[in-house]
Amino acid sequence: MRKALGLKPGDILAVRLEEDRVVLAPVPVEVYTEERIGTCLEDSRATLEEFEPAPRPPDALVHSTW
Repeated sequence: MRKALGLKPGDILAVRLEEDRVVLAPVPVEVYTEERIGTCLEDSRATLEEFEPAPRPPDALVHSTW
């Protein structure tokens, strides 16, 4: 069955119920290279100018005790 569906051991499958049957479908998975990971990390970096300080909570919350 695996050969007929073009599946390899370890492939990730999605399982759907359609009326009275179970449908299995392969899920595409992207394996990131070190270069791709580096690009993602670089693209996600923010500069100090891009950050805004978080608003301070009201004084009642700052001074509350448990």
